[in-house]
Amino acid sequence: LIAPLPYPNGSRIVALRVMGHSGFTAGLASISNDGPSTPRRELLEAWASRAHSMEMIAGAQEQFLSILANGQQDTVTHAFTTANLLAVLGTRPAVGRTFRPDEEQDTTSRVAMISYGWWRGAYAARDDIIGQLTEFNGIPYTIIGVMPAGLTLPMTTRALDRMSDPSPDVWLPDKLESTGNPIGLLRPGVSADDATRELQAIANTTHVNGDSVIPRVRAMRAQDFLAPREVRTVEVLFVAVGVLLLIACANVANLLLVRAWTRRGEFAIRMGLGAGRARLVRLALTESVLLAVVAGAIGVLIAWQGVRVIAALRPLALDSLADVHIEPAVLFWTAGISVVTGLLFGGAAAFFVGSCSVADL
Repeated sequence: LIAPLPYPNGSRIVALRVMGHSGFTAGLASISNDGPSTPRRELLEAWASRAHSMEMIAGAQEQFLSILANGQQDTVTHAFTTANLLAVLGTRPAVGRTFRPDEEQDTTSRVAMISYGWWRGAYAARDDIIGQLTEFNGIPYTIIGVMPAGLTLPMTTRALDRMSDPSPDVWLPDKLESTGNPIGLLRPGVSADDATRELQAIANTTHVNGDSVIPRVRAMRAQDFLAPREVRTVEVLFVAVGVLLLIACANVANLLLVRAWTRRGEFAIRMGLGAGRARLVRLALTESVLLAVVAGAIGVLIAWQGVRVIAALRPLALDSLADVHIEPAVLFWTAGISVVTGLLFGGAAAFFVGSCSVADL
């Protein structure tokens, strides 16, 4: 829910979709879908030229392809993509270069990029892969680059109310209006709702062939593709973890208060021997913060391994959380909570330091 797209520009990436009733017939059954669908070519062209809320708009479409690699026939997934896809995601090729704009406009260009996994599996991660020829559907193509490791097509399809992120093996250049599944990069400071309003205003003044009804459009974040039951489950878990943290803090606070009370004599003797009040306060706070930081570090280590077990044992309702992992933001949040907890409840010991004297013993 916080960082669903593992890309540098992940928080600014949105899927540009048309919301409405589209249906098809399967046998004797008519199936209706009220979810997002791909915009028409006229809308894509209008958005690309008139949408100021978008820094860039890219597109990609997954298909299947018969390929001849290293003399062996195979059928792999491939994607037609615009030249600016990696720029929208904020990443770079692992090896070689990405497509040029002229290559996506020229349908006779015979260049291709391959996935990182396919480069390692089919070509043994050879450094001389750039410039080699390979056959796709009997047509020779020149390999110009290798996609970054783990690259997928974000927010590409919606099946059974779930977002799918396919990982094609081969990438070919194509124009935006031909690829479909457009994704946009919001300008800094622009929200998805702001972009939706602008895209809708453009759609209201754009004529779409074969469509007499003005479409309802939306700039969707990756979180918007999650099913409501998934969001509710995560929210319940978040509240449960928060309550558990409060209970743990309350228990530790009681222990710290009791410990500080039993140390009144120690602090009084230290003051009687000449220790300054400020020095004893620093001592109490240092001990408390050190205890909190060490406990926080141990908790992070447990979570680092425990989250893998939790993901492996997740219920069906949390199927989209298979790739959940520890984020740097979570580590900083944990460190901050640990320090604040140490200062807050360590202040109780500092209070006793300032309130006791040898005469009270």
